[in-house]
Amino acid sequence: MHHFLIINADDFGLSRSVNEGIAAAHHAGTVTSTSLMVNMPGFYDAVSLAKAIPSLGVGLHFNLTYGSPISEPAQVHSLIRHDRTFNGTHADWIEQDVERELYAQYRLMISNGLAPTHVDSHCHIHFDSPVVYRVLKRFAQLLRLPLRVHPDRPDIELPYAADHLIMHTYDRDTSVQHLISLLDQLPCGVSELLCHPGYIDADVRRYSQWIEPREAELRVFTDASIMSVLQNRPHIRLIHYGQLAEARNILVEMTDAALSTPNQILIPAHEPRTARTRQSASRLRKRRGKKSRATRHNSSTSVNQKKRNRKQGRNRTSRPHR
Repeated sequence: MHHFLIINADDFGLSRSVNEGIAAAHHAGTVTSTSLMVNMPGFYDAVSLAKAIPSLGVGLHFNLTYGSPISEPAQVHSLIRHDRTFNGTHADWIEQDVERELYAQYRLMISNGLAPTHVDSHCHIHFDSPVVYRVLKRFAQLLRLPLRVHPDRPDIELPYAADHLIMHTYDRDTSVQHLISLLDQLPCGVSELLCHPGYIDADVRRYSQWIEPREAELRVFTDASIMSVLQNRPHIRLIHYGQLAEARNILVEMTDAALSTPNQILIPAHEPRTARTRQSASRLRKRRGKKSRATRHNSSTSVNQKKRNRKQGRNRTSRPHR
């Protein structure tokens, strides 16, 4: 069984330095996918990078946490403070405002020549807010886009999603070994593994609370031992969300092939036959021989009986009817 793995770097577009870090991890052979924040200072730089690196899948990182909305403030008043920045108070958000801002962010991405391969949310707000989850779910269903789903709350109404979500941080001295252990324990199917690699600049310090750990994660995802593990695990296939449908087809074909294979084959063809195996085969031939002789005897008896029945039938039909 194949193990398909999407290594997704969040916060593409947060800043130029984060963009550079994500691109470095992709070129190193680990990060295959990223999620784009369209309302952050590094957005246009991220667009240029994404167009220059078509092998990097780019999704929409729906943001209601950092900065200001793309929509006109008056149209999304429940989402913002008086200074027009996001207020972060989930309980006050109106569903219509959330949906309006989602489509505004999506249209900005599309208008700059990027079609998202998937959708998720910054700081996993759709995991915490039922309102945001409903909006993103409708959006994903309408556009048939994969949506990141909470690992403990699968949604059967969202077929376009990874089977597993791996959520860890990799900013400690032991993180390389931790990541290797996760790769060695990768479940069957399609998994998404999150990370936040990047360099640090003034924009990161201005907007984000996750600062120094970004460079620590970048060191992990450009570490030679991680690349070596991936190269020596042929059952792990790295993909991005734009390749999810193809991965699903491969998994279905493999399942169908496994179900159609007889499970009575006990000895592979390449293995030598042992003495016990030869004895078993001999006993099987003897049993088959006995059965064949019994079948021939029963068959001949049946034929003789039919002849007698036909003769008796002729004798009965020769008598006059009364």
